[in-house]
Formats: sequence, C-alpha cells, structure tokens
Amino acid sequence: MNEFLSKIYLTRKYAIILALVLLGTGVWFFTSHQSRVSQLATLDTEISEMQNQISQAQSVIGDVGSVKREIASLREMKQTLTSSIRKQEEISELVSKIVSVGEEVGVNFTSINLEANKLFSTRDRNSEYVKVTMNLDARAEYLEYGQFLERVNNLPFTLSIEQAKLNYSSALYPDLKISNRILLVLK
Repeated sequence: MNEFLSKIYLTRKYAIILALVLLGTGVWFFTSHQSRVSQLATLDTEISEMQNQISQAQSVIGDVGSVKREIASLREMKQTLTSSIRKQEEISELVSKIVSVGEEVGVNFTSINLEANKLFSTRDRNSEYVKVTMNLDARAEYLEYGQFLERVNNLPFTLSIEQAKLNYSSALYPDLKISNRILLVLK
C-alpha cells in the first residue's frame, strides 16, 4: 500500500507540475497575446495615420500641378497685358507724331478718334501685329494736305489711308474740310 501511496503522490506531483506548466503556459500565452493584440492595434493606428498622410500628400501633389498651370496662365496673361501696354504706348506715340507732322505743314485737326472698341480685338493671337483704325478730321489747304500725306508716308510706322474725303465749302475757303480713315499696323 505504501507503494500505491507513493505512486499516487508521484502521480499527484506530476499532475501538479503538469497543471503548473499548463497554467504558466496559459498565463504566458495570454499575456503575450494581449501585448501582441495591443501592438497590432497600435500598428493599425499608425497605418491609418500614414495612409491619411499619404492621401494628404497626394492631394498636395495634385494641387501643385494645378498651381503650376495657374502660374503659367498668369504669366501668359502678364505677357499679354505687358504687350498690350507697349502697343498702347506705341499708338500714343504714333498719334503724337501724326499730329506734329500735320501741325508742321499747317493742318488743323478738329477731331482724332481711335476705334477703341476694336483696338485689340483685331489682333490675331498668332500674329505679332496689331491693327488700329484712326479717324482724323481736319481743316487745311489742298497743298498743305498733300504735304501732310507725303510726310505721314515717311513715318517709321506702317499705315494705310483707307478713306479720304475732301469737302470744299466757300465758307471755309481756301481751306478744305478733310476726313481720313487711317489703318495703323503695329508690330
């Protein structure tokens, strides 16, 4: 019986050792599993934050392309406006030269009008030239008007007289009432 009891004690010992080993393994598994679950949750959070950062970066990259296109558009607009300002300055200079030539030969201008509503609408986008129509009304003698036309023809601009009306009136003698329609071509 002693032997029987010693077997029972030995079996209990093994059972207790086995139970302790199983209990230790269970505790170890549970604690390591919990830490891995918390690590997975942390990694999921980090992945989510990084995905948000990536999507924000991609939207910024997309915005960069749109900003670049907008900058290019603004540069083109600036160039067009700068060119337009230069053309307006050239037109002003040309009108001044035409008036001074007329005054030198005795032509008295009563009206000078640029067709402002068409000033730059006739510009071909692929062309470097701008066409401007100018209407001049003046009083002058026939000889003075001829000298004016000759001198205007020698100006360093391209211009063409599209229409010239000479009206004689005894009330204006010896002057003529003159109406001109001049096409100016600027580069």
